[in-house]
Amino acid sequence: MRKDTESQFQWRIRNLPWPKSVYVLEVDAARQEIVVKTTNKKYYKRIAVPDLLRAGLALDPAQLAWMHQSNTLIVSVFRLRADGWVVQ
Repeated sequence: MRKDTESQFQWRIRNLPWPKSVYVLEVDAARQEIVVKTTNKKYYKRIAVPDLLRAGLALDPAQLAWMHQSNTLIVSVFRLRADGWVVQ
C-alpha cells in the first residue's frame, strides 16, 4: 500500500513476519525499480516509482530507507527538491 508523506514516497508491505536481518532491499538501475527480497527466498517484489520516471529522475540507492515493525516493512524514497538536494 502506498502512503506518501511530504518528504518521502512510502510503501507499506504488510504480513511479513520474518526478522529485520532477513530482508534485502536493492535498486535495479536498469529498470529503475526497488527490489525487495528475503534471504530465505520466501518473498520477492519489485516496486516501481512512477513519479521519478515521470520527472525524468534516476532512482538513487542513497535515497532509499526502510524499517520493519509490527510485521510491516516500510520502504521510503526521499523526494528531491528543485535544487537537487534530498529532503529529509
